[in-house]
This record gives sequence, structure tokens and C-alpha cells, in this order.
Amino acid sequence: MGRGGRAPLATEADGPIHVGSPFVDALLAGGRARRALVDRGVIEESGADVLAQSAEDLAELANLCFWTSLLSEEARPVRGTVCVCSPDQAPLAFRLARPEPASVKGLVALLTASETTSLAVHRGSQGIEVWGILMWTPVYSMQLRITGAGAIVATVDSELLAVVQEGRITVPRSATETSWTEVFARNVWNDRPYAERRLLAERLLRM
Repeated sequence: MGRGGRAPLATEADGPIHVGSPFVDALLAGGRARRALVDRGVIEESGADVLAQSAEDLAELANLCFWTSLLSEEARPVRGTVCVCSPDQAPLAFRLARPEPASVKGLVALLTASETTSLAVHRGSQGIEVWGILMWTPVYSMQLRITGAGAIVATVDSELLAVVQEGRITVPRSATETSWTEVFARNVWNDRPYAERRLLAERLLRM
């Protein structure tokens, strides 16, 4: 057992994203706005807040998304979004009858079934849990979007936090519209010409 009685990370959670990496540091920074509200007593701490402030949990979740991005289901690559939030932040979400411990197998199945919506995860009694499917994204919630094989884009609201592409991590200096477009175009859809990637990035930004 690890510190605080935590079970060691599952083998499938090991991957290119480590505690202390720039990607995890960017995720920790992205959770500070909501953390400030918790610290001031404006909102109560949730399982999502616990996850968002744990470098170990964030690295585990990012690696689960990384391995998921390399797989396919019914000959289709697995794509989609995982959102760190708790049930009280999204009362209209579709809740699973029983939360499932986050795993590559579970993410593949659930993301395939919910391509256009986000999966909701937080820290529960079983560790990182998938508890539902979102109708909309709550404010201040962190999202990990699987955009390609080995490609994950991390955001909070409209702020771009970091991108990982096949083990290469990019953390933008600012989250302007230009930085969004450039980071997307440089790091995803590498099998396509740059002009086409730029256009796709602009369309995704508008969405």
C-alpha cells in the first residue's frame, strides 16, 4: 500500500506520463481556480477536487487515457473526452447504476458508447471512478480529450493546459486562440498535411 493507504497503481496505468512531468504539473495548475473556492469555503470539497489535486491520480488517469487512445473498438479508433467532476457539479448527468473503477477496458467500452458526450470521473471509494455521462461540462472542470493515437489534450473551461502526443508533451505559454490552433495543428493528426491540420484545429476550436 502507498501513502495514506492508497493501493499501488495498476500496471495498465503506467505509461509515458509520470508524476512530476510538465503534463501533470499543468493539470495541477489547472485545478487551482476551483481549489481556491474550496479553500475559501465557497464550495464543498468533492471527489473531483481530491483527484484534481493529486499528482498520482492525474498521472494515472492520463496514462489510462493514453493507452485507451491506442486501441480500437469494432474497427474504429477510440476517441472521446473524460471530465473530472463530481455528481453535485452535474445534477443532470446520466449516472451509472454503479460507479466503475477507471480502467482501459472500461474507458474503451464507455467512450465507444458515448462518442459525442464526456465521461465523468472523480475519486471515490474504489479509487478513480467513472460515475456517469455528462449532458454538459461543469465550470472549472478539467477535461482530457483523446484526439488521436497517443494524443491527449487537457483543458479547463476554455483554457488549454497541455498536450501529449506520442510521449511528447507541449505546455503553451498562453491559451490564446492562436496558441490553441498552433498546438493542435502541430501535435495531432500528423498523418495529414499541415494546412489541413490547421483547418481542422480551427474548426475544433470553434466547436
